[in-house]
Amino acid sequence: MEELIKRIDELIQQGYSFNWQYYSKQESNGISSGAWDLWVNRIEYILKKSVKQESEPFIYFNTAKATTTRGDFNFKNQFDNAKKSYIGALNALKSLINDGDTFNELLINSNPVEKLDMIHEIQNKTSELNEKKVFIVHGHDHNLKNDLEIFLSHRGLKPIVLHREADEGKTIIEKFEANSDVAYVFILLTPDEIAYTIDQEKKSESERKKEYRARPNVIFEFGYFVAKLGRNRVCALHKGDVSIPSDLSGFIYKQVDKNIEEIGVALIKELGAAGLKLEI
Repeated sequence: MEELIKRIDELIQQGYSFNWQYYSKQESNGISSGAWDLWVNRIEYILKKSVKQESEPFIYFNTAKATTTRGDFNFKNQFDNAKKSYIGALNALKSLINDGDTFNELLINSNPVEKLDMIHEIQNKTSELNEKKVFIVHGHDHNLKNDLEIFLSHRGLKPIVLHREADEGKTIIEKFEANSDVAYVFILLTPDEIAYTIDQEKKSESERKKEYRARPNVIFEFGYFVAKLGRNRVCALHKGDVSIPSDLSGFIYKQVDKNIEEIGVALIKELGAAGLKLEI
């Protein structure tokens, strides 16, 4: 178990190195850094490989996750509590290994050297792969979607477009969830629908106040990924006269007039700030 203990100790020490300023690149709004997000992902991975979901380490981990309502922190004390719980999860795992598995919470066996080598290899490959994945949420503007796919591919990233992924007998929502383990997301808000409020119904066509809106599935997936990844890993690209939902203000928005290349430098900066490694 020495290799596993060593890995746990490394994560604990890394956790102690985080403070409010290092955690957040923008302390005023508590947007997490890529280093913090990667640390949390590694803790979750090692717990999933080592202990059962109902175990004490996972209780600590889930407590920390519950502290973050949208993947980031609004207050410093929330960060402090989450950091304490994440480190508590690692210490609880270490105690299980060192002091004995009284309640049969461990998944790993007592001679795990080869298994740990495999886990580390999988972890490294999975981490590298997921850090390259960028999900594209889109409506009916296929030219913009294709343009963004090409832009990301040329930067060494792997764009994920749901309809291009294998169905594998899954429902749409199951397929969506299965492909949502990504490092970053672009939301394409394009004017795909015309809508008006109920008070405009009885007015003539020329008098109605209408607005151009993105498709409902785009707004749903926008909210889903903000909740899962945090605001700093979701960027909305809006085109034309599309209406931007008022309750989704405060996020990263970029306007696109003609093509992706015209805002390419800005997109590269956002991806880099989120910790993605690009080929320029």
